[in-house]
Amino acid sequence: MVIVSKVEEIIYSYQESIMTGKKEVYRNGVKLKRLNKKIFQFEEEGVEHSLIVKGNYLFGVTLIIDSKKVVLLKNKWYEWILIFLPFLGMALGVFCGAIGGALSAISAVFGAMSNISILRSKMHIVGKIALCIIITIIVSLLWFFIFAAIVGGLSKIF
Repeated sequence: MVIVSKVEEIIYSYQESIMTGKKEVYRNGVKLKRLNKKIFQFEEEGVEHSLIVKGNYLFGVTLIIDSKKVVLLKNKWYEWILIFLPFLGMALGVFCGAIGGALSAISAVFGAMSNISILRSKMHIVGKIALCIIITIIVSLLWFFIFAAIVGGLSKIF
């Protein structure tokens, strides 16, 4: 996933792999030297500057460049709700036992990651909200139907 922001005629690009968590930062299209997981370094007019990445793609991204904060991504209140909405189905899953809990947890994570991708897209806000709610309903129903099929199959065996 990529986040791009222009600050004082400088374009910052932040890339993060959802699967591995690997982060890359670009400044005006030039990849910055990575010192460790969160600290990057670049040179400007012969002076070394450090850049610290705070946060991630899920919770928001702030770059700290020589004590100056640059907010690349900050979640709005409704985005927090839509991101964690798929986890509501886990309450029912826990009452269904281990299989239901596991299926609901997997579907909740998949739903949350899908909603994050939708919320970061260029789609209109109404479309984003509607699609996030639809995704939440689909993943919740999906785990429940899979659980029902497993329980139905087990009841025939025993």
